[in-house]
Order: sequence, then C-alpha cells, then structure tokens
Amino acid sequence: MLLVKYIFLMKRISFSNERGMNLHQLKILLAIAKHRSFTKAAQELHLSQPALSLHMKELEEEYGVDLFDRLGRSITLTEAGKVVEDSAVRLLALIREMEEALAD
Repeated sequence: MLLVKYIFLMKRISFSNERGMNLHQLKILLAIAKHRSFTKAAQELHLSQPALSLHMKELEEEYGVDLFDRLGRSITLTEAGKVVEDSAVRLLALIREMEEALAD
C-alpha cells in the first residue's frame, strides 16, 4: 500500500527537466518557509540566493500562483504556498517512510 501511494504521488511530480515541480523545489520552499528568508534558506541549502529565487519564480510561474507574500524583507507563505508546504511535508515524510521500508 505504501508503495502504491508513493507511485501515485511521484507521477504528479517531475524528476527531470520536464515542466512541473520537483523535489528540489519543494525542499527549497520548505527552507524558505522555515527561515522566512530567501537568504537564510539559500545558506542552509548551499545555494546562491539568486538561484534559489529563480527556482521559486519558475514554480510560481508554472502554476500561476504566488507562493510568498513579500513585504520588504518579510516573507510569509500565501494560501497557495501553505498548500504546497503541507503537501511537501507529507510527500517527503512518505519518501522517508518508503526508504526505511526498503532498507529493512
């Protein structure tokens, strides 16, 4: 059952240069949400801030939504951003669960 859920979710996320979101972008969004800062998220992920911003801009453009409210240096998630954050947390937890099951 776990593998079926994983396969279903993975079909909805691209892993290559195809259009659509990818796991790297989800991890970036989670880091930004955690730090409420593009700069601090970039530092945590060992990325340049412009590269991190570009990933989020591409994701926002792909789905036609704003993921962040930017007011000066203050960053908060929009409602769409909160949906992506919640899904990313669940998806990454499911991947960890699958990896643990396969390691046993």
